[in-house]
Amino acid sequence: MAHATILLPLVVLATSLPGTGVTGDPYAELKRTYLACESSALSEHMPSSDVAGCSQAYEDLKAGAFDGDWTKLRDWSTQELEIQRALTDNE
Repeated sequence: MAHATILLPLVVLATSLPGTGVTGDPYAELKRTYLACESSALSEHMPSSDVAGCSQAYEDLKAGAFDGDWTKLRDWSTQELEIQRALTDNE
């Protein structure tokens, strides 16, 4: 449960991300957390203290929502991050 403490700032960020497409999904919170982690990692602003928690979020999401298939997870996250960027660019 240590990852919950580490990810708190990222969860707060994740809940403010538009266009996550995860309403009503049992993995919604985990998806938002993972997208926040991925966005942070891609922007090279991820604190080293968040790496372990983000890694756990990735493993949990991959196993639970994507049947262990990292390709499905990657394809989904790429699409979701593109939607978020488009929404942000249009604001």
